[in-house]
Amino acid sequence: MFMNELRSGLAFVADSVDARSLSKLSAALGLFRVLDEGIEVARVEVFLFVARSGDCTMQELSEGLTLSQASCSRNVAALAEVNRQKQPGLGLLEKYQDPIEPRRFRIRLTIKGRQMVRTINQAMR
Repeated sequence: MFMNELRSGLAFVADSVDARSLSKLSAALGLFRVLDEGIEVARVEVFLFVARSGDCTMQELSEGLTLSQASCSRNVAALAEVNRQKQPGLGLLEKYQDPIEPRRFRIRLTIKGRQMVRTINQAMR
């Protein structure tokens, strides 16, 4: 019974999304795999959230994606210039001190991150 429901659900998804849209999405996700072959979906979501917001706090990121603060911190570090292990990160995000509230940090795209957004936009056309 479960398998029949699963097949029915998958058929609905296949009918609802055209092949061209899926192809574009696959191409956009492939851009992330070029940077990191094993990139996690949550990491891509973090990048896209920051790209959409332009600038956000860790709390806004956590609430917007319903991820824990720890998960957000780990993913931001991996997407930054240097990760938590002090090894080179992907260089797409920058974490900086909030000029109004010095105890808080904000996140924004780096130049490389903005270039990635342009490349994704081109892939999605």
